[in-house]
Amino acid sequence: GEPMIVNHDLGGGIYQFTNVQLEKAYYVEATAPSGFNLTSGICNDELVNQGLLDASWACDNAAALTTGSSGVGSVNTGRSRDCIYVDRTGNVTGVINLGVMQIGDSTPLTTNVALLLNFDNGSNGGRRHLQGLMSRGTKVSTPQEEADSGYHRYLLSEFDRTTIGTVTAEVVAGNLDERLEANGVELDSVIPNDVMLGVKADGSDNELAVAMQVHGHYQPPPDLDFDYIVQDSINRDTDQIRRSLRDYNDNCRDQTSKVNNQGFSVEDFAEIHSMNGALQNRVKGKNSPKPVGGVFRQSCAESKFLPSYFETSLKELKARKVSEVKAELYGDVYVASENRGGLASWAIGPVAGFAGMIALLMGVFVFRRALGPRYADKYQE
Repeated sequence: GEPMIVNHDLGGGIYQFTNVQLEKAYYVEATAPSGFNLTSGICNDELVNQGLLDASWACDNAAALTTGSSGVGSVNTGRSRDCIYVDRTGNVTGVINLGVMQIGDSTPLTTNVALLLNFDNGSNGGRRHLQGLMSRGTKVSTPQEEADSGYHRYLLSEFDRTTIGTVTAEVVAGNLDERLEANGVELDSVIPNDVMLGVKADGSDNELAVAMQVHGHYQPPPDLDFDYIVQDSINRDTDQIRRSLRDYNDNCRDQTSKVNNQGFSVEDFAEIHSMNGALQNRVKGKNSPKPVGGVFRQSCAESKFLPSYFETSLKELKARKVSEVKAELYGDVYVASENRGGLASWAIGPVAGFAGMIALLMGVFVFRRALGPRYADKYQE
């Protein structure tokens, strides 16, 4: 079946799937309206094979599948990287995030930021989780660097990077959204890259660094210092971000209980948080009940939980530019090695690439960001 898009005056972007078989999973073919392009969450093997797009747009690209990114640039049409599932009652479940830009209407902004989180020694349970992270990770510090700094540094495993990185990026996006809007910038996404662990040899202190790319867009003039705006916005909200990370597991268990035991669905929650930011759930219709479920976190819906020492041992945090701290986080030897092989662009400095994005929640919501009000509208039959 084909999705149906309603007119803008009805809230825009509500999709209805018809004539599809039950209990099956589907990818979605998406085509941007005239004057718009798709920037992420999409792939197109045909254009890759023709040499019109680079390999990052291929549908089997593992890096893009992990980050939700389709590479720099945009395309008019393609297939979703994620799929949706139609259950036996006809309900559509699953989330598809697509980035959409209006051609020639906005300027893309990108910066690379590291969120540095400090932990105390914590409980025995927290230390066991810490030992697990270390055993699964890759040690990148040399004996000389460990003697100089006092830290043993580890690049975390893919599983730990994905879990900690996704949750942290989502929490940062939820807090960053409003701050950027006050500066005339629309937040598009916060994408986690690497997660580094630094452990003091004497066990007195531990440091976790989450490197992230922040994408946004705005309509100039004036020129903006996006690096400064992002870092300053995060550092102004460190108390709130710390509380959100500390309480994440408890809130996730509460969300899961509401969905599994109390029959809540996404539209019953007042806010929906993802790596694309925080969206208010505006329910249409005079007789429609108001959402009472608090915050729905997409990372929680994907069964991601933080290690327990986030709850017991997180002390303070601070945002810094990745290019300023990469040697401190990775060690000089590791950075030099990576530079010889081509250090990832996010670790070298800010790049411009991603334009205006809207997060689309298929089947029930479409989040209209660049094109209209920042609300998720409940689907009405």
